[in-house]
Amino acid sequence: YLQGLARAFLDGTLGEARLEAVPLEEAEATLRAVKGLGPWSVAYGMLRALGRVDALPVGDAGLRAALRHHYALPAAPDARTQLELMEPFRPYRGLATYYFWKSLEKIRQE
Repeated sequence: YLQGLARAFLDGTLGEARLEAVPLEEAEATLRAVKGLGPWSVAYGMLRALGRVDALPVGDAGLRAALRHHYALPAAPDARTQLELMEPFRPYRGLATYYFWKSLEKIRQE
């Protein structure tokens, strides 16, 4: 799958400039159309490789654990709840995710 993704960038089917220029939802949909790329991989790639700071890796185990701890939830939140809890951080949900991930280090030390 990674080779297919790399080929799409090399042959111009996909381009960094285009993915950065369009709305986040459109860029994510374009990448999800690539065989082997799911929502988490796309969101993480958008955040890390393209600097799209609102990309949200819904379903990420670390994010689920951090949200559960931060909001004192009885269980890890499902996808819908994650979206609701992260909405106040828009348009920086990806950056907020990073800080939630970092909070896990403190949680593990407790």
